[in-house]
Amino acid sequence: MNHFDYVSRFKRSVIFKRIGILIVFISIWPIVAYEGTRLWWGGFGLMVLGLLIAMQYKCPSCGKHFDLRVWASNITYCNNCGTKLRD
Repeated sequence: MNHFDYVSRFKRSVIFKRIGILIVFISIWPIVAYEGTRLWWGGFGLMVLGLLIAMQYKCPSCGKHFDLRVWASNITYCNNCGTKLRD
């Protein structure tokens, strides 16, 4: 793979991170509002789905998962393999 493939795959992983965190925040409402019902389990399943989507925030070269708390604009190179992730 060339450099541009890694950059585009990293941009896609940033989008997955944002969508995953948004789904996790949306899933909090059914868990709180419908405690003890089937909708509670739906909210819990939605939270798990959001976390699985957010776990796609990783290096496209080596597969190292980045911490979700780190801003994507702060990551230029992978700490594990040294691949350049930004233009």
